[in-house]
Amino acid sequence: MEFASLSSSFPVPGILRRCVGTFCGRAGILVPLFFVLLPAWSCQGFHSLTCLPDNCKTRTVRNLSAAWHHQQEGKQQGTRSIGPRRFILTPPSATASSSSSSMGGNNERKGKEDGLYAPSQSITDTETGETWRLCAGAAVLNSRHELLVGERLGVPGAWQAPQGGVDGCDQPETILQASHRELYEEMGLVVGTHVQVVYCDESSGRGVRYRTGGSGNWISRAGFAGQELHWTIYRCIDARGDSDPSLMCDLAGKNGEKAEFSAVKWKDTQSVLDNIWEKKSEAYKYLKTLTDECTRKWQDQEIEWDVTGKWSRDASQSIHVIEGLVKRGLTREQAAEEAAKPYLQSWKRSSSGSTSWIVSTFDTDGETPRRELEYMVGEWTEKYKGSAVIFGDSGSDGFTLKRRTFFLMEPDAEPDPICHVTITEGPKGLEESRRYKKGEKLWLRRTLWPNNAPEGKPHVSTEVFVRKDPLSPHQLAIQAALETSRKYGPQSPEARVAWEEAEEIEDSVFSPCSKRCDPFPSSKTQDT
Repeated sequence: MEFASLSSSFPVPGILRRCVGTFCGRAGILVPLFFVLLPAWSCQGFHSLTCLPDNCKTRTVRNLSAAWHHQQEGKQQGTRSIGPRRFILTPPSATASSSSSSMGGNNERKGKEDGLYAPSQSITDTETGETWRLCAGAAVLNSRHELLVGERLGVPGAWQAPQGGVDGCDQPETILQASHRELYEEMGLVVGTHVQVVYCDESSGRGVRYRTGGSGNWISRAGFAGQELHWTIYRCIDARGDSDPSLMCDLAGKNGEKAEFSAVKWKDTQSVLDNIWEKKSEAYKYLKTLTDECTRKWQDQEIEWDVTGKWSRDASQSIHVIEGLVKRGLTREQAAEEAAKPYLQSWKRSSSGSTSWIVSTFDTDGETPRRELEYMVGEWTEKYKGSAVIFGDSGSDGFTLKRRTFFLMEPDAEPDPICHVTITEGPKGLEESRRYKKGEKLWLRRTLWPNNAPEGKPHVSTEVFVRKDPLSPHQLAIQAALETSRKYGPQSPEARVAWEEAEEIEDSVFSPCSKRCDPFPSSKTQDT
């Protein structure tokens, strides 16, 4: 590219551009001469136009000039500044592949070359002539349905969700890809490791526009009327981060970007809306509508999760169980013997809540009950007295275990991506037990953060359980009714007939089918 053609994209002072452009164009001098002359005019012509903000210093002059050029081009064409393009909804199942293929698997900025970034995409309103910067927002929900927000660096009390422009280049980003990247750059979160997608708005008509004029920020000074914000909603899949987001977030800034936030926390979506910048209020009202709907559907899934029956561990399918027992203090010989022993549990719904479960553990004979415990959603304590491989010998006095039970999204679960999680502060460290169905099997993934190495890498082991006894006709009827409710809706005539058939087979106070008016009363879900 010769200087004459390159300079036309920059607001170079006219005389300098014509003189130098004519000379260099005829002489065939390439880009290096341009950078020699850059300091002579950049502060006068270009910088005064773009007014680069402090939090965008990593953007280069080339990037800003390209943004200016695309903006002018868009105004002339009356279309998107990068040309017409349809936004296509990417389903959650394609999240991982789209992330890894288009962003190198590590959320790198698309179009990044030698530290230079592509300009943001924009949309020009053909009726008003106003140009709007296309923006992607990342909303993460935890098991309590709270929103993950960060406190803006240097602006105490200003809490918001991550967001940023959708990059444009030869292969423009989708809104989903931009959301993944912004979440990684601003909070260090990775899809598939910390969060999972549940909803993405890839339709340009469903974004919410808000004006930034009068605020004196760089978006207004760059000539944009404001931003058109599109939301992607995620669920947290990190058990420790679900209660304390600082355990999973990295606020240092990724991909060469400066830090955006000084702190993170979970907040009620309504509370965030009540305190958000006034100009963004409509965007956050729309977000609350989306999160309320996602919450309702998730509560239905929590109620539908069903592992009723007796389960037996298949030691031949265990992964790293012996190593995990060694980490808990056993010798390798003891660990091998313990891992080979029969391990049976019985699960049944509790009468105290549709998401509470009573779990009975049996001796090696599979008949003698050894321990029975009710797992209730929320924080609870257990007075433990006895001897167990995981917790050790409690002695005659026993000790108190602090526990928390909740449901998380689980990418490995099939067919429904949901798991039952219990976090326990035990004498040997922090224990996470994550149970989920995969086909006809029940998987248990244990994670231990030892007390003697809290900052070290946790140990993970996996156990696989198979049904010890076949399902009863009543249990089969319940499963069929749940499947019908998922297919046609819980209030559909088909679902009501299925639940009535299940009741006719056998009434059970532990079954959600006993609630004739609504098999999925989300308002009654215990979630403390």
